[in-house]
Amino acid sequence: MARTPHPWFTVVRQWRAALGAVALGSAFAPAPALADGSPWLAAPGTGYASVSFVQQTAEDLFAGERRIAIDGGGKELSQGTVWLLGNYALSDNFGVDAQLGFAMGDFDGMTTADTSSFNGRADANFGVTWRLVDEVASSMPSLAVRVGAIVAGDYEPGHINSLGDGGDGTEASLIVGKFLGDRFGFSLEAGVRDRNSGIPTNYFGNLAAILLVNDKLALGADYKVVRSEPGLDIGGPGFWPPDLSSPRFPMVREERTLYGGRMFYSFSQKMSMGLFYLVVDDGRNTPASSAFGGSLSYSFGGP
Repeated sequence: MARTPHPWFTVVRQWRAALGAVALGSAFAPAPALADGSPWLAAPGTGYASVSFVQQTAEDLFAGERRIAIDGGGKELSQGTVWLLGNYALSDNFGVDAQLGFAMGDFDGMTTADTSSFNGRADANFGVTWRLVDEVASSMPSLAVRVGAIVAGDYEPGHINSLGDGGDGTEASLIVGKFLGDRFGFSLEAGVRDRNSGIPTNYFGNLAAILLVNDKLALGADYKVVRSEPGLDIGGPGFWPPDLSSPRFPMVREERTLYGGRMFYSFSQKMSMGLFYLVVDDGRNTPASSAFGGSLSYSFGGP
C-alpha cells in the first residue's frame, strides 16, 4: 500500500531543487547542475517541472588561498543561467530528476567578440534517488541515496569566463532529513563528484534548515561546502603551461564555503515560486561570488 507523504514534502522537494540550480564557481570549477539532493520524494506518479534564472557576479577571486581583485581591480566576472528542472516519483522510494541549462558569461576584460564565444549549453545532470528510510512510516529520519550523471555542455572550457570545466562524470551522495513537528525541518547531504578531463575529484556537503511559516510560505537557510583534491593553485607551480592555448583552470584545486537564504511561496497546489540568494564566504581557487535568482514551478500528476 502506498504511503501518503507529508503534504509539504512535494513543495520542499521543488524548493530544494530550485537552489540546486545555483552553480556558484562559474569561472574555475563550477558546481555542475543539480548538486542538492533530497530525501523527501513526492507521491508516486507525481512530479514537477520548473524554470529558474540565476545571476552570479564576482569582482574578487581566491588565487590559491589569497583573495585578490580580478585582473588587477575594476573588472567584474558575471554569468546568467536559465535552468530547466524536472523531477518524477516512480514509486514510494524511487525518483528521477534532470536539469538542463543555458548560460551567458561575461568578463569586463574581454571584447564583445571574445565573450560571445562563451555562451552556450551548461553542464547537464541526470539523477536517480533511492529512499532507504521514510520518516512518515518510521521514527527514524528520512534517508536516501542519490546517484547522478554529469554531461558537459557545448561551451569552450579552460578560460576565466568559461561556463564550466568541460568534463563528463558521475556523482553520488547520502542524504538525511527530518521534520521536527509540522513546521521545522532540516536536511544534510554529503557526496563525491568525479569527472574526466583532469578535473580534481570534488567532495561536497549541503546543510539546509526549513521553516514552514504557513500553508503558503516557507523560509530557509543554507550552508554549503566544496573541497577537491588533488589540483593546482591559480598562479602556482604548474598552473601556466608552456602552451598558453591550453590554460589550466579546470585542473585547479577548488574549495569554497557558501551560505544563503531563500523563500518559497505556493500560489496553489500546482503553481509556486521561489527566490534565493547565496554568497561565497571563503574559498580557494574560486571566484568570491554572490548569486541571486528565482524559480517558477508547476506540479503535475495527482489530484
